Amino acid sequence: MAEIADRFSGLLTGAGGRQVQLFAVTEPLMAGSRGDHPELTPPLLDLAPELPGEPAEVIARRVGLPAA
Repeated sequence: MAEIADRFSGLLTGAGGRQVQLFAVTEPLMAGSRGDHPELTPPLLDLAPELPGEPAEVIARRVGLPAA
């Protein structure tokens, strides 16, 4: 994650940076809710609360995953 933050810092901290990060986390979480790459779900849920300021359980429910 640190390498991504360094490489794309201009995009991630700009005006739309939060939206870019939310999209980048949401798409794989949605895939995880369909059973694709379930191993990605826990680390994404760990990162997700930092973005919108909501608990991981709320985000998990929104994408149809059971709360951790």
